[in-house]
Amino acid sequence: TNAMLADIGCYDGTGSYEIDTESKFYGFAILSRTENFEDETITLTAPITLNASDGSAAEWGEKAPKYPWTPIENFAGTFDGGMKTISGIYLKSGETCLGLFKEVRGTVKNVVLENSYIENTKTSGTSETGSVVGRLNGSVNTVKVAETVSVVSNGSEYVGGMVGVVPTKAGITNCWFAGKLISSGSRQGGILGGLLNASNTKDKILVDIECTIENCLVTGELQAPIHVGGIFGTAWYGGTLTLKNSLFAGKIAKSDGTAPSSSGTVIDDVGKLKPIVSNVYSQNYEGAVLTTTVGVAGNNKGAAEAIKAYSADKIKGEAAYC
Repeated sequence: TNAMLADIGCYDGTGSYEIDTESKFYGFAILSRTENFEDETITLTAPITLNASDGSAAEWGEKAPKYPWTPIENFAGTFDGGMKTISGIYLKSGETCLGLFKEVRGTVKNVVLENSYIENTKTSGTSETGSVVGRLNGSVNTVKVAETVSVVSNGSEYVGGMVGVVPTKAGITNCWFAGKLISSGSRQGGILGGLLNASNTKDKILVDIECTIENCLVTGELQAPIHVGGIFGTAWYGGTLTLKNSLFAGKIAKSDGTAPSSSGTVIDDVGKLKPIVSNVYSQNYEGAVLTTTVGVAGNNKGAAEAIKAYSADKIKGEAAYC
């Protein structure tokens, strides 16, 4: 974030803070380095347009705009976007945990993200990257990520169109991802990349991760060679996922247009996941269920009983998102 553009003078720590200019939005990011805003509400009262003179975010992978974004840090308050548009976010880094917000322990709601580019340059390991939140230990509610937003991974794992990972407990509701997720790695999902806690291993589950995804829609394009989930990515080391009233109506493919391996239009890799699924549908652009190697659940390792709830012979393409 360009510190010379930032305005932090209006924040006094009294419990509420309104943002109506780009300079105050930059200031919010800078303040988050020392403030976590716990029990405070940050409200966006006007649209925010960063890098307005640098054109389309679709070009920023090759030519960076003038002002890069530094993610909002460990946020524990409530951010209310007021359904005002945030556009022009440019973030390209090899750090773990990237997004508009780096980590959220509070609530992010009523956000519309447009014309933005988020790229994690790590070529291996976990990246915990999403357009809105990298690491979520709170809630994301009523958020739209538009067609003009791209999330890019250069080989790392755990990337989500909207949220990278959930390490403990979180909820994602009333969200719509219409953007592009482009990855050369694995373990990614249209809404959430996966459940991941460093304390858990294949042999020892120390943290029982819980996540609810409800009333969500994916119409965007997910491009990766392997392990792609249309809505949810992976939970290889355990956790409980409640997934309901949601629809995948996007596109999953490798860069050459063919189907990626071990992928699913709803969930990628079940692993040791305990899924609770109801009223979840998948449908591609033409209205037909994606088949061949891309099924409703990809790498379902021993969880056939758990996925029967949404792996019927005929999956209705009824919209569940309002």
